Amino acid sequence: MKNQMTHPQDLAACRTIAEAFSLSAQRFPDRIAVQCAATSLSYQELDRRANALAGRLRTDGVAAETLVGLSVRRSSDLIVAMLAILKAGGAYVPLDPEYPADRLNYLIADARPGIIIVDDESRERISAAAAAQDIALLDLDALAPSHADSPEMPAPSRDGLAYVIYTSGSTGGPKGNLISHRNVLRLFSESQPYYDFGPDDIWPLLHSYAFDFSVWEIFGALLHGGKLLIPDLATIRDPSALLAYLREHRVTVLNQTPSFFYQLSRYLSEHPQKREALESLAFVIFGGERLDLAQLKPWFKTMGDDGPVLVNMYGITETTVHVTLHVVTADESGKRQSAGIGEALPDLSLFLLDDRLNPVAAGEVGELYVAGPGLARGYHGRPGLTAEAFIPCPFPGHEGARMYKTNDLAKIDQHGELVYESRKGGYVKIRGFRVSLAEIESALCELDGVANAVVQAAVEDGRDLVLAYVRFAAAPMSLRELRQSLAEKIPGFMMPHHFHRIDSLPLTTHGKLDRGRLPQVARALSDERPADAPASADEAEMMAIWRRVLGVDSLGPRDDFFALGGDSIRAVELIMALNRAGWPAAVEDIFHSPTVRDLNDRSLRGAAGLTPAPATVADTASDMQRIMLEQYQAAPAGLGVYHVQQWFTCDDASLDVDRLLEAFRAAFSAHPIFRTLFVRDGDAIRRVETDAARVRLDAVDIRRDAPRQQQSLVAEYARADLHTPFTPFEAGTEMARLRFFQTTDSRCVVFLSIHHAIDDGWGQQRFFDAVFQQYHRHAPIPMPTRADVFSEYVALQQRMARDAEAMEYWRLAPFAGKQALERRSDQPATIIEQKRRVASRLVAGVGRCARARRIQTRSLYLAAVGHAIAQASRDPHVLIGIVVNGRVPELSDPLEAVGLFWNLQPLSFDASECSWETASEIHRRLLRQEKYALYPHSAIFEARSPGREFFHTFNFTNFRARDSQESDLRDWDGVDRFHYPVNIAVHLDEDAEIAEFRLSRDPAHCPDAAAEALFQAFEHALDAIAAAPSAIEA
Repeated sequence: MKNQMTHPQDLAACRTIAEAFSLSAQRFPDRIAVQCAATSLSYQELDRRANALAGRLRTDGVAAETLVGLSVRRSSDLIVAMLAILKAGGAYVPLDPEYPADRLNYLIADARPGIIIVDDESRERISAAAAAQDIALLDLDALAPSHADSPEMPAPSRDGLAYVIYTSGSTGGPKGNLISHRNVLRLFSESQPYYDFGPDDIWPLLHSYAFDFSVWEIFGALLHGGKLLIPDLATIRDPSALLAYLREHRVTVLNQTPSFFYQLSRYLSEHPQKREALESLAFVIFGGERLDLAQLKPWFKTMGDDGPVLVNMYGITETTVHVTLHVVTADESGKRQSAGIGEALPDLSLFLLDDRLNPVAAGEVGELYVAGPGLARGYHGRPGLTAEAFIPCPFPGHEGARMYKTNDLAKIDQHGELVYESRKGGYVKIRGFRVSLAEIESALCELDGVANAVVQAAVEDGRDLVLAYVRFAAAPMSLRELRQSLAEKIPGFMMPHHFHRIDSLPLTTHGKLDRGRLPQVARALSDERPADAPASADEAEMMAIWRRVLGVDSLGPRDDFFALGGDSIRAVELIMALNRAGWPAAVEDIFHSPTVRDLNDRSLRGAAGLTPAPATVADTASDMQRIMLEQYQAAPAGLGVYHVQQWFTCDDASLDVDRLLEAFRAAFSAHPIFRTLFVRDGDAIRRVETDAARVRLDAVDIRRDAPRQQQSLVAEYARADLHTPFTPFEAGTEMARLRFFQTTDSRCVVFLSIHHAIDDGWGQQRFFDAVFQQYHRHAPIPMPTRADVFSEYVALQQRMARDAEAMEYWRLAPFAGKQALERRSDQPATIIEQKRRVASRLVAGVGRCARARRIQTRSLYLAAVGHAIAQASRDPHVLIGIVVNGRVPELSDPLEAVGLFWNLQPLSFDASECSWETASEIHRRLLRQEKYALYPHSAIFEARSPGREFFHTFNFTNFRARDSQESDLRDWDGVDRFHYPVNIAVHLDEDAEIAEFRLSRDPAHCPDAAAEALFQAFEHALDAIAAAPSAIEA
């Protein structure tokens, strides 16, 4: 920001806003003051027209402190009328014609202005309410042009009333804020040293004049000799049109609520060539809502450090638009989720207090109080409410002064920055406006057919939302009917984002409303569209993408992603496909909106695919790699801990083993993970990329041996391979071995052994599928070198490990520490692996239950595993290490990359019963944890249970073979051993209704009898789920 004013104007010497404007008109008479479409007014013309109208107002009885209603469309006439009211000594009361009739009627009845200025468009909407209050109307369109001399005006008073803007009230009715000329003039005189506004600045009026952000926009231009632009609403609401408008008019100061700016930012990221539209911009000034830094990433990605200065200004209508000022930078997102709100303007004081008005310590959340000359007089006609909100300031230096109780919560974070947290009580800021939840409830309850309504706030992905829960008196209204009826009572910015139907109000044992249970007893209110018909072309296209990713022939717009077999891997795949098609959705959005209709409504589709952000990389080992390497080094040869072996039979009438070898050699060379050498660096382990792949490939021809001998040779090789350990820290040695045993002219056994630190199941499947597809297409063998995606993954994990929100989540998450085991210093003498096929009727029953209850199949199997563990341990509170997917869309190539892209995370729950309710709770917990999937589990144990580790782990896979019938995954077999005492895996092929229960165990901790009991309890739990019709009916 500039530090010196090149266009000084002594606003402090002016007594009224009108006087300050007249000074601008004297200095810049011929400059354009206001431009609306093709019409423009110079400062001299605007001043003359305002004087003429002010004279008429004086004739009609307007004097000092007279309230004048202002209901005029967006035009230069609006500014003329506003200035005229101020010149006549009155105070304007915005009555935006865009508001619904009920809202306008309330404002007129409460404010009781002496006169209301209207135009032809607003007269009809206002006339009835004005007549009921016996209030005269002054129609601008009916007035004859006048060029009368300046009328005699009342003696100017700096403390005189300038405007009354209404905001939501806690009792359900809006309340009028009384703002003086002094309040407004000092806002600009105190801000001017930071901005240096002047006559070369061009300001668009983007907000309703009933929202006090407009005061900043209108007078920011007119009190400094700048140009005020008035674009139409269609331009404001269309990012493409708005950018073109900004470019055409060379706008320098853009004021935005965060919600609107996020849309503009997303559009600009999809059309980076349009960034030149912002070349003239000096400032983007935010106000009205909490600023979510994550949603600014597309902006910084597109604009870098070359764009305009971003300024976050916190404020409240009662404190005259703005209170604080904070410059937002790209690197701030690494420190916090919400942008800081900065320091108070020089003439204001901020206090962060507890409920007893004592200052809170740094890091603690307190309520913000504001003191200083920005405070409003109070509320129009509400002395009691004024006394509650504007209280004596008890702090030194403010004797006799008032401070305003904001109902906003904030804290000083670890970086010393003041950060907004949330609204306190029943308020929330939506789309720049402060909204009373009680007011929306009142409006809903006034509708015919509505018996009760509960409205509450929620936060999703940094966005503040309003949710409405409605109980109907008789037949329920459709979503469309309810929205239309409510729109007649409240303005659009107060409309809830989501509506839910409830049959009754859930109550606590004390008879009070149980708000926490509302989501459990509610059903989303639907409209009248056919259930299976797409509502738009975008929805139809999204449905096609879902069908392709999920591999289903048909689905409806309300079918649940997880009920259709979706999981975290498929979620990543789906998001990547949607991003390419122009939907700016994230994996988290699928968890919150798991149907096509909800996801399409949630995401604003752009015209082109989205470009991923540049990746950062790190060369250290991941958390799981470090654990695996340490345990592998300590294990005796032949134990097979993290020494993965996989084998399968490949049938091909035109089998060419030499060509297969060549294809795999090229593929291994293309992936950087196979060139990884691990190097110790003190206590840390680093990854170094070598020149060649650390892989040994060969082929053995055993066609002349009998089938039984062939089997013996493969088995003997497997045993020898386990006793030939890999050497991760030694250069020139292998980390993977691939051997082809050719058994006939058209068949071979493919045998892979690989260190788990560079491998996971998904990457291994995609790697083999890709090579076989290329081999069978007879494509050229050379493959392009792949990006080092795993280094990106490690960098993301390191960033997650520093994330304060993630730390707090895992600090508070349920954690059954008694189920943890003291970290082992010795290795098991042996590890036993066994597998059992789950009855197909159980697999089918679990699938039906998952679809009916719209939860992940994984959650049902996990509920059964947890119940089996609880039975075995005789402790209902279980702790299981869950294998979680780390292939997130933030990676440059998450689906095709090879490497260890998974993590172990704790899940604790009450497993005393196995029911779909238990599975539903697991489902919800896993969805919440998905956001923190990369957080290192060793860090969780260090914080929650130092020196201990998991006793039980669980892995669930539902991979699909693609174009790889020769190597059908159901024919795969192998060895995959962890060092933990009991490791359970469920491998599912849902299409074939095949599931396999695999158990890898240390017999010292889980002997044969215990293993058998574990499986029996698991099957009985599944049977209870699958055999209970009442539990699975939709």
